[in-house]
Amino acid sequence: MARQSGVYRNYDLRRHVYQAVKDDYRLGAQAAQHVIKKVSDAYRTLRANIRAGRPTWSTATAGGSSMPASRHPIRS
Repeated sequence: MARQSGVYRNYDLRRHVYQAVKDDYRLGAQAAQHVIKKVSDAYRTLRANIRAGRPTWSTATAGGSSMPASRHPIRS
């Protein structure tokens, strides 16, 4: 939803998606706000890592490792 709306800041994202998240996933108010905050924080971290030139691969890439699968010593 964040990418669809083009909004990533916590308050702005909450204004756009709060009710939909709350209703679609049957979450309470506090849980819905927590989910939106987590998404906002994840985008902020991703942006900071990109700006700092750090790798941005997912931990799911190599089965839970923070190393890309192509460089993983066990999965050669």
